[in-house]
Amino acid sequence: LGIEVILRFIDFNTLVVKISDAFDYEACLLGFGGGAGDPAASKDIYSSGGRMHQWHPSQSTPATDWEARIDKLMQLQASTLDRVQRKGYFDEVQFIMAEQLPLLPLITPNAYVGIQKRWQNVEVPPMGGVVWNLEAIWALEK
Repeated sequence: LGIEVILRFIDFNTLVVKISDAFDYEACLLGFGGGAGDPAASKDIYSSGGRMHQWHPSQSTPATDWEARIDKLMQLQASTLDRVQRKGYFDEVQFIMAEQLPLLPLITPNAYVGIQKRWQNVEVPPMGGVVWNLEAIWALEK
């Protein structure tokens, strides 16, 4: 591609300052996410005013029409309990992100989890951690 890359490893706190406060970088490889399967957990990344919003950072209002639409969709999906509606809203967020490509997603790691049979109501999502619905998990008595 003709791109010269000089890879520099730095500690996480310095990285956060460079990408969130000083904007002292040209490109950055980050691992966003904490394993939550719910899109609302990523609101800080997708919403234009979010602390981890890496394109057009520190906005008081959305810099683009498509960012304004994502803001609205993130608000809508977080304000209903209807799974079909929420999925539809976030599907549109993902479509916009794929079309505009402000971030370049590289991978989603596979996770393998073993669970004893006594644990009930465990639903492992296609992405994210096994405890995304921790409040609904219970155990049979021994």
